[in-house]
Amino acid sequence: MNATSDPLISPLAGASNIQWTNPSVLLLASGSDPVKAVSEAARSLVLQGIDKGWTGPPYDPFELAHLLGILVRPANLRSDARTVIDATINKPIVEYNPSRPGGRVRYSVAHELGHLLFPDFSERVRQRTSGGAVAEWTKGDDWQLELLCNIAAAEILMPSQTLRDLGIEYIDISHLMAVRSRLAVSSEALLRRVVAMASTPVTMFAARRVEEGAQTQLSLDYTVDAPVGAALRNPRIPADSSLWDCTAIGHTVSERERWEDTDVQIEAVGVSPYPGQRYPRIAGLLVDPVHEPERTPTFREVAGNVFPLPEHGKQMVLHLVTNGARSWSGPFAGQLASELPAAARQFESWARTQELPLPLGHAQLLDSLTGPAVCCLIAQEGYGPSAVPRIRYPELAAALDRAGQYAVETGSSVHAPPLGTGQAQGHWPIIRDQIDRSIARRGVEVTIHHLDGV
Repeated sequence: MNATSDPLISPLAGASNIQWTNPSVLLLASGSDPVKAVSEAARSLVLQGIDKGWTGPPYDPFELAHLLGILVRPANLRSDARTVIDATINKPIVEYNPSRPGGRVRYSVAHELGHLLFPDFSERVRQRTSGGAVAEWTKGDDWQLELLCNIAAAEILMPSQTLRDLGIEYIDISHLMAVRSRLAVSSEALLRRVVAMASTPVTMFAARRVEEGAQTQLSLDYTVDAPVGAALRNPRIPADSSLWDCTAIGHTVSERERWEDTDVQIEAVGVSPYPGQRYPRIAGLLVDPVHEPERTPTFREVAGNVFPLPEHGKQMVLHLVTNGARSWSGPFAGQLASELPAAARQFESWARTQELPLPLGHAQLLDSLTGPAVCCLIAQEGYGPSAVPRIRYPELAAALDRAGQYAVETGSSVHAPPLGTGQAQGHWPIIRDQIDRSIARRGVEVTIHHLDGV
């Protein structure tokens, strides 16, 4: 990450190089990577909201707070928002400045929900301004806490499963602006999120016009590289760049240009200027038009039934199970029991030792000496027709995490139908993202079989 006047503007850039010292950050991380810890905590918050009926896009942080029992109210503030503890009810209250623009208010409220992820959030008032913290807090290491709350806000407003569902990996500025409109977020926030998720070398940048004497030039405020690498290291804007054409907010540029003797694809848009400036700033992406990173795909979706499985290597089949029964039921369950009767008997034998309802979030591994193992994910509450989905997303995430550990420990590939999309009424993009995060990203090969007639 290049130097910037606002170290909080880029949620992930350079995070691996930070010497984390903030007590709140260290408490949340508990010895792990703080960026990973806050991301997982924010995703868990999102799943809790979805479990209670939160939908999008756009994803409304006010509605999420309401569903989770968190009071949000307008207040006369000098900052954008703050989190306080109401002593009369001993609960947190998020207060926001209603005079700010709507998009900024939504981001600020999401940022404050991020503060509630920290175990010690009640120890003092947390406040957010355009710089991320009130002026007297910008010294020391409080910026680290605000940085992580910005990461949490991005997870809340732009859940990764929604971005993939909207085709976010298709990097075209016109398409991204349509996505931005659906998500009701700022262009700059969306581009930062895109680069954080990119699977090819991409560099996000923000630039502005700078007057030096009688001349005006384009100057970079900051850059952010994708996790897999940069499209261009230490870029400098050429004097004849088409970025000069971004003279209005919302004006887009999509051009192939030569920067630093390297061909790059530019996808950029004019965004709000700094106070007092005439021309808008420019936010955009530099995309490497030819390079693809060397990587082995570990997640694929195919047409057809799970069985018969290919006869090579150790394998594990995932099966979503209700917490309300001691035996398998449903079309796929019947096929699974027919193919692996010993596993079905093992599950029934285990379930008879448990009280009903079975523990949500549990993953029961049924090993097999002659065929694939089966991992039963208990993440459906009850069974039969229901006016609301029976899938329980936080518990599914916990069970999938255990399944991922099993797969790594046993060296197994994983096979499954599109879990939870039948009687459980789950939303496949959310579930697919959970499987990807919990299993495929551990390096485990995952195959989802979209079943014929099931």
